[in-house]
Formats: sequence, structure tokens, C-alpha cells
Amino acid sequence: MSLVKEIAEWADAQYGWMSHAVRLIVEKGTLSEADHLEIAELMKVYAGLGGELEKRPIRIKLDDLPVAAAPGVNVSLTGLRQPRNINAIGFDDGITFASEGLTVVYGYNGSGKSGYARALKKACRARYTESILPNVFKEAQATGPVEATFEWLSSGKPGNQKWVDGSASPADLSRVAIFDAHCARVFVDEQADVSFVPYGMDILRELSHCMEWAQRHLEKERQSHAFDRSLLGPFVGSNTDVGRFVTSISSRTDPKTVDALASLTVEEQQEIQDLVKLLADGDRQKTVQELRRLAQRCRGLEQELEKLTEPLQDDRVTDLQRLFDELKGLAKAVEMASAAMKDGALPGTGTEPWVILMRSAVEFASQAYPQSEFPGPHDANCVLCQQPLGGPARERLNRFWEFLQSDAQRRLDGARLAYKELYSPMKKAPVDAFPTDPTILDEIKERSEPLNAGIAERVATLKARHAGLLQIAVTQVLPEFEPLQKGPEESLRAFINGLLEQAAKIEAGLTPEVRQAKQKRLAELQDRTKLADHRDVVLACIKAAQVDALYVDALKCCRTNALTQKSGELYQKAITKELQEALSRELKALNVVGIDVSLDLTGQKGARRQQLKLAGALLGPKVKLSGVLSEGEQRAIAIASFLAEVSLEPAKSGIVFDDPVNSLDQMRRERIAKRLAEEAKHRQVIVFTHDLAFAWELKESAKASGHSATMRHVFSAGKSKGHCKEELPFEGQNVRKRVNLLKELHGKAKAAIEEAQDIDAYNLLIRDGYRRLRDSWELLVEEQMFNGTVRRFHRPISTLKLRSVSVEDDHVKSVYDNVTRTSYFAHEGGAEAPPPLPEHHEFLADVVKLEVALTAISNSNKAAEARRQAMGVSLN
Repeated sequence: MSLVKEIAEWADAQYGWMSHAVRLIVEKGTLSEADHLEIAELMKVYAGLGGELEKRPIRIKLDDLPVAAAPGVNVSLTGLRQPRNINAIGFDDGITFASEGLTVVYGYNGSGKSGYARALKKACRARYTESILPNVFKEAQATGPVEATFEWLSSGKPGNQKWVDGSASPADLSRVAIFDAHCARVFVDEQADVSFVPYGMDILRELSHCMEWAQRHLEKERQSHAFDRSLLGPFVGSNTDVGRFVTSISSRTDPKTVDALASLTVEEQQEIQDLVKLLADGDRQKTVQELRRLAQRCRGLEQELEKLTEPLQDDRVTDLQRLFDELKGLAKAVEMASAAMKDGALPGTGTEPWVILMRSAVEFASQAYPQSEFPGPHDANCVLCQQPLGGPARERLNRFWEFLQSDAQRRLDGARLAYKELYSPMKKAPVDAFPTDPTILDEIKERSEPLNAGIAERVATLKARHAGLLQIAVTQVLPEFEPLQKGPEESLRAFINGLLEQAAKIEAGLTPEVRQAKQKRLAELQDRTKLADHRDVVLACIKAAQVDALYVDALKCCRTNALTQKSGELYQKAITKELQEALSRELKALNVVGIDVSLDLTGQKGARRQQLKLAGALLGPKVKLSGVLSEGEQRAIAIASFLAEVSLEPAKSGIVFDDPVNSLDQMRRERIAKRLAEEAKHRQVIVFTHDLAFAWELKESAKASGHSATMRHVFSAGKSKGHCKEELPFEGQNVRKRVNLLKELHGKAKAAIEEAQDIDAYNLLIRDGYRRLRDSWELLVEEQMFNGTVRRFHRPISTLKLRSVSVEDDHVKSVYDNVTRTSYFAHEGGAEAPPPLPEHHEFLADVVKLEVALTAISNSNKAAEARRQAMGVSLN
């Protein structure tokens, strides 16, 4: 157990946060997420991140740790007295332990047994302890500390001292080793390896887990504090001193550099203005840009003028005049052709709407009567009115159709289409949208009055021509237009070329080399001005880089190299050939059969492990031990490892087991009971258990090992817990002891009825007495009649004990009669006719019957054993 102290001393010499972590692990065994977070905060404090202002490491107190066992110094507990504020324990006498051999402390759940165990763990500086609370159900909450007085023998010399929770306990007590569920040093890890971890080494394992958690937590925090470098976008790609400075910001960047770069002198500020004027707003560059921009806009004006002129050209107007005259002549010819149809016809017959209607009718008739020519067969209906066609109607439709097929009409239709195609673009000419750039003409006027006048004259002419063309629909007369004169197009193109030539000449005066140098200088000065505008952002970036560097330092705390190295050193001390042999012996003693233990030292993330491997002909090399071992087998291995370690200590101080058989089957519990009873021959062994069958097994195993176990019964008395009797409860006693207890119960029943005249108390006592009496007759059969050959909850059959068994007829009748009688009174029966309970003297007489039967059967068994031995009967 010196490993615990050595680990604590090593951690305390490393860092404050590590000493704090080891202290928590020693106190709690397994750290919670809140503990992990607390340790991560301490790492941040160590790295300079500050963390919570009040967060400071609380180092482990080395005086509170178990001390190394010294040769010749054997410590055994003898008593725990005057417990104060230990859960609900209210029994000042506490509990007494036998200084040698086996002491079994039995108690139901909630009896106060766990309170005693928790106090023992803390006072004996166990690796894992639990917080001890006062009686939380008591109306007046207890005040004062958790305390108790411990008594012990140290190499035969008595000692006692009051222990107060939170203060150092006597060093002698720390030599007592304690095993409970949290001391099981067999682990199934994420890789499904089952590893044996010596006592104390699991501190490093838990510390490693804590460091891994802290690493994940700090990495996540680090990412949340990362600076958004997109905020430095104005400087990205800038090939200036400022651009290079900003993009290379790190934790080592001096913030003063920002102010130095961002501060410009008066001369530098004036220089910026001069350079801007020269390169951006100066006469040369500005003029060049203006000339080229104006030339580009004039090209747009040229295209607009061309689009306006195209549909209004002289040749288009001439063609329109020709088509207009042609339409007039064709219209007269069609009018003459249609005169024959107008007799009796509707007004407008022969006009364009009528023609459209007729052509639609003909088209529809071709669909209605596809096999006949218009207007259809003789029995056809009119396609327009859907009525039968009479002779006159058919004749008229035929005339209409012949008119539509005449040459005059076809030519008129064609002329109309050609006229429409020519006239439509003229009508839509964009005269009102010219020019789209409303200022361009004024700018041209500033540079060329003639050109501006020529454009204005051409536009006015085109607008007048356009207005005249629009009147045709009203007047049915095409106006006469003067031919268009030469337009401004050539002058406009010459004007554009002149602008571009002028821009080229001006630009040639600033050479590329000079321009490049001045542009570079201006960029440097402008970036420095920009840096002043973004000063806070750049300083925030520097601060974030410094914080990130501190997180990197904090993350270095999570490196497990030193932990792995220390773990390896301690394993070399802890794992010896003797320990491996001792572990093998203990596994065999606990019936963990079929496991050939091989311990290979491995290191992984701060944890050293001895991996248990299975060797056997039926197991392949890839078989994982965790896939073979049950939870009970792992618990058995844990107990074996505990016993192996304490067996190698130079002293033989006491050992305490707190509910060691959880998850174990009956067979393995018997093995553990036998092993603990055997160990009690060499040292003090104290076992706390809530399993009565296991308590009985321990008692029997001690008897078989040649010594007697000291039995204790912890029970509750109302709300007060922790009361202790120096014997097992009634259910754990043999028949002879039960007879005495039943006689005591008779005395209580007699007093209840004769002295207190309390019939209810009497009835409860007598009915409970008969229940116990019935159970005792059943135990008589197991214990005496069959001499313990077969026992409840006991796997083996002790055939050797058959040599003492003698089942007589009168014994059988006595058992039958009395079990029947006691069962009758143990139950209430029907509500209408409940059986009357016997008088107390009758109950005593029934108890005496059990006592008589016990004596008779015992004597009969002794006689039978003597006869059979004389006959040479052997049942070995």
C-alpha cells in the first residue's frame, strides 16, 4: 500500500493541479464530470489562463494516506465507539471486533452496517471513501463533526483515539487494508482487455482518464476562442508591410507594432493626398479615364442613332409608298369583284373582317367535312350557323368561296402583309427613348458644337418623318418626305477616335516604372491608414493568438508521457514474480479455474496495465478475456488480487471486507468464505455482509478451519440505527440457541398479558413465536435429524455425516405433529373462525417439546455413530 503514498508524493512534486486531482481520486475513487471540469480549470490557471479567480489547487495531505506496512507491526481493530453524526447510528456502544480470527458483521439493508463501514474506510485511509452524512431524516439536524473513537492493538499493545472526519487519523489504523466493490482492481477497458491493476495503481489510471477528458474539453474551448481571420479580409493578399505583418500575427507579436505602423506623420498624410491626386484624380490619369469613358458612351450613342435611323431610311419610305399605291388599286379591284355578292348581303361583306371570318369557316369545313369541298356535301349543315344548307344558302357560300379564291383578293392579301411588315418597324422606331444617356449630348456639345448640332438635326428629321408616318392610319394618305441628308455618323466616329487618341497621348507621359513605384508607395501608406481604422480588430487577433498559445500550454498538461513513465517504474516495483505466483494461488483457491495468468507490462496514455491472458488448448489467440469472464469471475479475480497483495506485505495487519460477494454464485461464495476463514487463522479478518447465508457460510468455514467466528448483528431500533448484538439474529442461530431465544420470547409474552394486560402485544408475540418455532422444527430436520448432510443454500452433500444419522419413527412422528401444530397457529386462518392462540404456558410446553426432541435426536445420532464406528463403517 506504499504505492499510494509514493504516487501522491510524485504528483505533489509535479504540479498543483495534479496533486489536487490525486487527492480527489484518493477520496472518491472515480471522478465525476464536475471533478474533471475543476481539474481542467486548474490546468488553465497553471498555464496562465486565469480561470475562476477563487480556483486554486488543494494539495493532497500526505499524512492522510496509508503508511507502508512495517515488519513485525501487526495492527488489528478491536472496537468502534461513540459514533457521532454517522448516518443514523444512535448506539454509543458501537461495535466490537475480535482482535484475532474472523469477525462477521451481519445486518439488513438500512440497519446502520454501511455507516460503520464508511467510518472504517475513512479512519483507515482506504483508497476509496464515501461522504458521511448525519441523520437526514431527523427533524432537529445534528450539529458538530462526524467522529468516533477507535480502539486497536498494535503488536499487542492497545491504543485508542478519537477520530474526526477531515482530520488525520492514527497512522496505525492506516495499516488495516479494506476491500469493497471499489477496490476491485480488474478492469475491462475499451479494447476489451482485462487488466490487473495493483492496489494504488488505479490512481494513475483514473488520472490518465481525467487528463484525456481535460484534453478534449480544452481543445473544444480552444476552438470556441479561435479568432475569425476573415475579419482581417481588408489586408488579405496585400503585398505591403502592413499586409505581411497582419497575416503573420502570432502569440509573439508585439501589440506596440500596431500603433507604430498605424501612426502617420503630417508629411505622410500629405504624401497620400499627392499620390492619390496624381494616380487617381490627377490631370493625367483623370483625363485619360474621362476620355476613355466618354468614348465608350459615344459608341453607345452611335449604336442608338443607327437603330433609330435604320427603319426610317429613304429606301424604306419609297418601298412603303409603292406598297401603299398598290394596296389602293388592289382594294378597288376587290371591291368590284365583291359587288356581285353584296346584293342582299350584310354591310361590310367583302371587307377584311369578313374575309378573315370566311377563311376561318373554310378551314373549319375542311375539318367538319374532310371528304368534301367547301361548303360540304348536299346534306351538310352550315359551318357557321349549324343549320341545314338550302339551295340559296349553298349557292351564296359557293360565290363567297369563289371570291376568296379570285386573283385580286390573293394579291390584296399579299400586299397587305408586305405593307404591315415594312410599316411596323417604322411605327416602333425608338424616337422617344433617344438618347438613353440624357447627359451625353451636353458633354458632346462641350467638346464639339457642330457634331452636337448635326446629331440634333438628324434626330429632329427622323422624329418628323416618324410623326408623318403615324398619320397614315388616319388620313389614308402617305405624306411626301424630303430625302435624308448626309448624317452625323462619320463625324461621330471621328469624334470617338479622337477621344481615344487623346487619352493615349496623355497616358504616355506617365511611364510604367514610375507609375508602379508610386502605386506601391501609395498602397503602403493606404494600408497603414487602413490599419488605423482596423486597429481594434488587429489587436483582438493578437490577443486571441496569445490566448491560443496559453491553451496550447494548458494542453501540454494533458500529455501522459511522464505519467506513463512513472506508471512503468511503479509497476516494476509492484509486479514481482512473488506477486504473480501469489495471484495464481489465490485464483486457484477461489476456484477461478482454467485461467493461466500471464502478466505483460504495457503502457498506454499514462496507464500501465498487467493484461491477464488465457492459455489453453480450447482458446484461440484472438479470444478476449472479457468475452470469457463473467461479472462474478471478475469480482473473484479482484478479491484474489487483493489477497495476493496483502499476503506479500511484511506484516499481518487486519483486513476488512465490505459486502465482498455481490454478483457471486453460491459455489464461489463458499470458496470465498473458506478462503477468508483460512486467512483468519493468520490475521484479523472482518467481514461486513447483508447476506445471512454468506454469514452462516463464514461461520461454518471458520469452524471447519479449526477456529470459531465471532458473530455480530447490526440492527435498527425504530429510527435509531447501528445497534449491535454479539450474535446473529434468530434466523442465523442453531436449534439449541433458538430454544433459548424462544424461552425468552415466552417470558416477554407472559409479561405482556399478565403484567401489562396488553392482549395485542401478547398475540403478536405468540403468533411470531409459533412462526419461529415452526422454522426451528424444520431446521431440526436439517441440522439434527440428517446431521447437516444436506443443507439449504449449500451446494455439497456431506455424506460423511450420514454415519451419525438415525431416523427413528417416534422422531418422525414428533416432527410431523409439531410442524402441523405450529403451522396451525402461525397463520391467522379465516376471518369468521380464527384459531384461538394458546396460553403462554402452552406455548412454553411446545418449546419444551422441541428441546426434548433435540436431545433425543442428538443422543440417538451419537449412539448410531458409535455403533457404526464399532462396525467399521467408513463413509470417507
